[in-house]
Amino acid sequence: MFRIKYSVLFVLLLCGAGIGAMHKDSLLVRGTNGATSLVGVWWGQSDYAVVSPKEMSVAKSSKKGSRGRKKADGKALAQDGTASSVAVWFHGGMTSGNCEKGLVAGNDLAALLPDFTVISVSACKESHWVTPIAVEWVDAALDSVAARRKVPVDIVYLIGVSDGALGVIAYSMEGRHKVVARTLISSYGSMLGTAEEVASNPRLQSGKWNFLQGGSDRLYPSQETVPWIENFCRTVGKSCYLNFDQKGEHDWTYWKSGHKDWILKLFKEK
Repeated sequence: MFRIKYSVLFVLLLCGAGIGAMHKDSLLVRGTNGATSLVGVWWGQSDYAVVSPKEMSVAKSSKKGSRGRKKADGKALAQDGTASSVAVWFHGGMTSGNCEKGLVAGNDLAALLPDFTVISVSACKESHWVTPIAVEWVDAALDSVAARRKVPVDIVYLIGVSDGALGVIAYSMEGRHKVVARTLISSYGSMLGTAEEVASNPRLQSGKWNFLQGGSDRLYPSQETVPWIENFCRTVGKSCYLNFDQKGEHDWTYWKSGHKDWILKLFKEK
């Protein structure tokens, strides 16, 4: 699809805020061409124990040589296996003029996955999901999360709705981090080519796939999308699932309210 030479030039923490049980930050990431993206970050419960201002203050004030296990020591948390898993949300409307979607787009997913750290990059205008710069932004955000919590992001979970599902596929092809599971809601994969062509990419044949598609989707008709998904799953092989609801609509709100179990399926599997 495209080849990326990746470099992070700039990552800046803008602000932090707690929303109920969620703990939210914002990032500004810059790619190799100078373009920037605003990113929302919702810290998982384990990660927030590391990155919260209070715990960071405790860590900084601790004396050298202390033998006690610090709650804010990211490396110690990682060794105990308590670092949060990381999920990347790819919003829909990837070519719209709203270049700040990522700051709020991950709110719902973060509420569904309190144990995950969720990141949501903003794609817009000509910098849509199927461009090298968008993949750079996602990798830059993941690098920033790893640096802040002092624990590497070795694997990621991806989820996208509408044309955000194209971002799931594009990142799976070109991103630097290993993808363990993907959830694609109201997708239209033929925008990237035939199912067989897309699925033949070796990087798409590892990790799991979970498609949610509706029969009442007026934007992406099921008679076009479902055959593509079925062919894609046949080509990819095992661990590729289609969850079809004949009454299913295009919008995220339908799936969140009616099929939360389908959305969370791969996030709960180990």
